[in-house]
Amino acid sequence: MKSGIFTIVFLLLPLLYLTVYSLKQARSRQLATTGNGWIILLLLAFTVCTAYYPEELSSDKFRYVRGYFSAINGGWEEFRDYGWVVYNRVCGKLFGLNIDFFFLLTASAYVFSYYYWARKTFDKRYIGYFIVMAVGCLGFTNYGTNVIRAGLAISLLIFAANIKGKWVYKAILALLALSLHKSMIIPIAAYIAAKYVKSVKVMAAFWLLCLLLSAINFDLGPFFEAVGFIDERVDSYASSMEEMGSGAYEQGFRVDFLIYSLFPVAIAAYYILYGKMADAKYGFALRMYLLCNAIWLLVIRMAYTDRIAYFSWFLIPFLCLYPAIVYQKSFKHPQRLVLMFMSIFMFVRLLLSLRSVI
Repeated sequence: MKSGIFTIVFLLLPLLYLTVYSLKQARSRQLATTGNGWIILLLLAFTVCTAYYPEELSSDKFRYVRGYFSAINGGWEEFRDYGWVVYNRVCGKLFGLNIDFFFLLTASAYVFSYYYWARKTFDKRYIGYFIVMAVGCLGFTNYGTNVIRAGLAISLLIFAANIKGKWVYKAILALLALSLHKSMIIPIAAYIAAKYVKSVKVMAAFWLLCLLLSAINFDLGPFFEAVGFIDERVDSYASSMEEMGSGAYEQGFRVDFLIYSLFPVAIAAYYILYGKMADAKYGFALRMYLLCNAIWLLVIRMAYTDRIAYFSWFLIPFLCLYPAIVYQKSFKHPQRLVLMFMSIFMFVRLLLSLRSVI
């Protein structure tokens, strides 16, 4: 019963919103508006369900519970990233032994960072499309309920990328994110590189090179493990699942994830070549996506490397929806375009989720 409720909220609720948007009538070259109040309710539902996600349904949450109580008692052994330990100790001072408030605060920061991103990017009448797609895509739920430390860190990067002000504020947030989880060096480095390398073609060539290296089994997985980007316990997770007879997680060259990663590149090519998209913000996001995804290709054969893939995947809703929402009049039927792209990614997530439980 408990797992059914969370399945409805995390998997079916976004699809319900997608269905509602599909029934809305829109004029040619114009999107139907989305209700901001309903989106807030959606975000609240996800925040509560993320915070109270059952330990028995998560492979990692028990470690965060153990780490919290260890940190507030002066321990250090559960997590080695200094920022995360400090965050736990500060929360311990505020909330004491009530760990529910710790998870609620963490979930709120994670979920509402996407709302902040949407409000800074789109007209408030259309942010519902972005929010629903972000929630419905692969990785969003996992980073909120399982890979919680990295989820909080990436939310700080989202705030950093969208905050208006001096670069020093962005740097502080980025350093805080890095202190929470050292793997944040990947999206941070990609952000910096995308600022200076202005050519999408160069990034695409680098992505293809990494794909070739990955195809011939050039694997940087041991290096990533050595520096702590991917915890060594992921292999034990995969082994445990095999022992239990579960086929929920596959190792090796993930063709399904590769195809999933290629979809936004194809969509971006459509926007740039057909739609003549020359927006600087969009080009920057595409370059960052290609670089982050290229790094993931080099560790694709490791278990649970979708955790690394999400450093690029979190940009998918932006890459798919930004042109059609911001430049609606450039397309004959922007509503159809937006709904089609949302449907592709959300139904792929649905199929992969159903496959893992069948």
